[in-house]
Amino acid sequence: MSEKLKRGRASKVDLLPPNIKTQLAMMLRDKQYSQAEILEEINDLIRDCGLPETALLSKTGLNRYASRMEKMGAKIRQSREIAEIWTKQFGEAPQSDIGKMLMEIVKNIAFETSLGMSEDGSADPKSIALLSAAVQRLEQAEKSEF
Repeated sequence: MSEKLKRGRASKVDLLPPNIKTQLAMMLRDKQYSQAEILEEINDLIRDCGLPETALLSKTGLNRYASRMEKMGAKIRQSREIAEIWTKQFGEAPQSDIGKMLMEIVKNIAFETSLGMSEDGSADPKSIALLSAAVQRLEQAEKSEF
């Protein structure tokens, strides 16, 4: 019996208007605000926009969102640090070397994806076509760039 993947319900933050989401992101990045201050400010903005009370964020909802954003930020910082280390080792031409490294990473992801699809039997024709097109584009880009 195979388990179906579910997309889940959108969070209250995901449903906020773009201007409020932008304000929330800015306040979370700016470490001068506590989560209590952020929650109060964002909920005031929600009320000012005339959204229903059900759109107000809870402490736990804000905390979950802040934790998720911090994890994503940590992954981005880690990726940048790794790229910086590799470019220092590559020497004089870091841009082309980053490109080469990224090509290899994406090829590896494509390979692992194809293995996973064949192992779990989820290799439908559309997925195979998309994967092969992505690999073909990567190879073309690699030939033209380097």
